[in-house]
Amino acid sequence: MDKYCTECGEAIDESLNFCQNCGHKLHASSEQDGNTVIPPKKQPKNYTKKQKIIMGAVAALLVFMIGGYTWGKSYFSPEKTAERFITAIIEEDYGKVQDLTMMQGESISQAEAEALVTLAKEEAHYINIETTNLEDFTNQNDLMKLIDNGKHLFIFPKYQFSLVPQYVDLDLPFKDIETTFNEETFPAKKNDERNIVYGPLAPGKYKIHSSYSGELTEAESDDVIILGDSYSDTVYHDVQLDAESTTFHLYNSNNSPIKNAYIEVNEQQIPFDESMNIDALGPMNLDGSVTATPIIETEWGKVTLEDIKIEEDYYELTLNTVSKELMDNLSEVILLYGEEYVEAHAANDATIFTAVTENVRENFQDDFSYNIEYGKNFTGQLDKIEINYDELTFYEKNEVAIPANFHFTASTYDIDEQPDLEERIDTVTLLMKFDSDEEKWLIDEASSYGLFSSNDFKATATLEGSQELHKATKSASAPASKDMDEQIEETTLNYIYSLVEAINADDYELVRPYIKDDSPLHGMQVDLVNRLVEKGMKQEVIDATVTNIEEDGDSWIVTTDETIKIIYSSGKEETSDYSWNYTVESDGNGVSLTNID
Repeated sequence: MDKYCTECGEAIDESLNFCQNCGHKLHASSEQDGNTVIPPKKQPKNYTKKQKIIMGAVAALLVFMIGGYTWGKSYFSPEKTAERFITAIIEEDYGKVQDLTMMQGESISQAEAEALVTLAKEEAHYINIETTNLEDFTNQNDLMKLIDNGKHLFIFPKYQFSLVPQYVDLDLPFKDIETTFNEETFPAKKNDERNIVYGPLAPGKYKIHSSYSGELTEAESDDVIILGDSYSDTVYHDVQLDAESTTFHLYNSNNSPIKNAYIEVNEQQIPFDESMNIDALGPMNLDGSVTATPIIETEWGKVTLEDIKIEEDYYELTLNTVSKELMDNLSEVILLYGEEYVEAHAANDATIFTAVTENVRENFQDDFSYNIEYGKNFTGQLDKIEINYDELTFYEKNEVAIPANFHFTASTYDIDEQPDLEERIDTVTLLMKFDSDEEKWLIDEASSYGLFSSNDFKATATLEGSQELHKATKSASAPASKDMDEQIEETTLNYIYSLVEAINADDYELVRPYIKDDSPLHGMQVDLVNRLVEKGMKQEVIDATVTNIEEDGDSWIVTTDETIKIIYSSGKEETSDYSWNYTVESDGNGVSLTNID
């Protein structure tokens, strides 16, 4: 029977008292010397060192994997994710906040993370971070929702807070304003220059910085806005900057033939549009630091209006003057006309005029023919002329109307009388036309100045006359006689028209030549002129005719039909027909009116 080592279990030679395999010493007992059989011992497997290392590593890995899975399952759980998120907010760990959030499938920026943290820490009613319980946190915060967004390590669910996107609509005072949120520029969803919608942005409390840099000013402002609408409704915000735009309107009151009009600012020309508007000049600080110069280029030269130190957001400019060049040209012609007026009237000679149109020359010659026929003389001088260029009006490009006051020292008298010189003021509107053939301006009409008297006149320029006295050239004989009825009719009609002129001009002297002094009619018409002037009433002769002349002793009764328009101070107009009987008497040289019935 084989013999086995009790130590290693290997078979041994029976003749040996030790194991030839492991060296174990054998001690045989008396029982062993007999028939005792020792059972074989299981021989253990002998591993190499490399095998033992591998086996140890596998065992360690297995332990690590089991522990890691257990830890990961806990760490990446929804509850722990919420705890880490709240901790990141409290510790202002913006990078971790970015890792734990997303919006519309994208990561949020650091600026958004900062705004989100600020909102949570400063505005508790938007985000409540007082609880780390996931269920409570979810129920109390409707700006975010925890969602499963992929895998961590390809094993664990990746939970993130999905944020409700926010939108802000900025109302800007003007265009070209740059805006940042927490110092970051975001793209605009909608851009209408002065109305810009930004988004999506993460919920948060943002610092808004708006800035503008232009040619006329630089401006900036800082503000705070909260974006925390759980339904993604747009939040509206007005941006305030210490700068505004200014609007200009040019009123062409004198109807100047404008070729070009603009505002000059800092050597830059900003043009008016076809409606004579500049809708928005600026933006700028309305503190008077910016000066604008309105310039209007016309067919008759350039007009520069007064500088404007801009302090308002709207200016209405009035073009009521003309270029200096045009004023000088017109003034020269008007002064020449005034000097020629006294010279021509003294000589009763219309050919003296060189500054009038042929039409005006013919009208004056008709007047002079009457003076010669009836022995009317004129002696006088031009003292000065006052002109109101602010009320100059262009009718056409080459035709203007200008109010003027002519101051004379003069006398109109009969051939057998001596001149009684006194001050005389003629307030007229001069109609002037440019003669392209002669290349100069000419007087085409000199009519009464509307319904105004010399007292209403406001001068913007004064031209000094020569004050050279021109004496009348008297006729050698008395005026040629005229058919008496013709004289009476002419005098009566002249009286009717002159009376209306006297009322409108508040100047009784205009009708006095046709009324006998100290007659009843003289007193009545002086009172009439004064009364109607006080009431502000004006008149206009629509029609006047003499229907009958009847001799009555040394006088005549003249019947007229008259249509007169009355203009009240309120602007109301009334036209009436009248029939009057005038008493006309002869004074040896002519006839005049003495009474009315």
